[in-house]
Amino acid sequence: MALNLDAYQSEQAEGKRKSGLDTIKLRLPETFVWILTPYQELGSSEVQWDESKMNGSNQEAYINRVMKKLTSQSLLYNDFASSELRINMDNIPLWRGNDVTIRQLREDFAKYLYLPKLSSAYLLQQAIESGLSLISWKKDSFAFAESFDEENQRYRGLRAGTTHLIALDSYGLLVKPDLAYEQIEKERLESESLKTESSGQPANSYSNVDKPTERLKTGEPTKEAALKTRFFGHIETDATRFFRTTDDFEKEILKHLTSVPGTEVKITIHIEANNSKGFNQDTERTLKENGRTLGFGSIELE
Repeated sequence: MALNLDAYQSEQAEGKRKSGLDTIKLRLPETFVWILTPYQELGSSEVQWDESKMNGSNQEAYINRVMKKLTSQSLLYNDFASSELRINMDNIPLWRGNDVTIRQLREDFAKYLYLPKLSSAYLLQQAIESGLSLISWKKDSFAFAESFDEENQRYRGLRAGTTHLIALDSYGLLVKPDLAYEQIEKERLESESLKTESSGQPANSYSNVDKPTERLKTGEPTKEAALKTRFFGHIETDATRFFRTTDDFEKEILKHLTSVPGTEVKITIHIEANNSKGFNQDTERTLKENGRTLGFGSIELE
């Protein structure tokens, strides 16, 4: 319906409309300030809700304010370690027998409220890939297999302790480390035995024509060993020796790493503490507040 407004009235009406929209934009962040986060205790079918009041500047994007608040309360993870993934897989457990498909693991994290809430599925992918490359995979993570051979009762394409890229929608398997190590060692010994039988001499021995000294005499060039490009170390210590250990670590390890031009060093601190009597609420609150202040990516008490 035409309002028959002149130019001045039309301009005035448009100004009022814009002013109203601006007021709504200002009022919305002031009105909707409560974040309701569902969670569930392990073993319970009851869904509970955590209430937290959002803060921050109204000029900041609404979703950013929500994510910052949830992250500060450890209700949302922006970082997820492979060792933490392994702990969840063991404690809940998430294993389906001796393994679990990566696709199933992704569905679990999207479905179950008692699992850590990740800000992105990419964090799960990172945790899996990081765990597969760990030198300490037998203790801290898992192995990867392409599939399971039912007939021969073995995992196909089994690997661990090496870099491997995965897809979250794949049916590749994460395998329990003790079982994976058993198969890897068994097949390694079988392979060495076959080599010994085919050569007719003990493994790691040389025939006359293959002795290194004779190759040098003929003037044949020897291949230089490929230079290693990645260093990884894992050490366990306790609270009483922490500072002495880190001091020794800096002198004996970091000093030599940083002395090599082009070296990029990343240090991750993982703390795990157990108390049979449990941590009281004051201690829990202090740990979470101090952890957030120090920039911990995630803090968990269970």
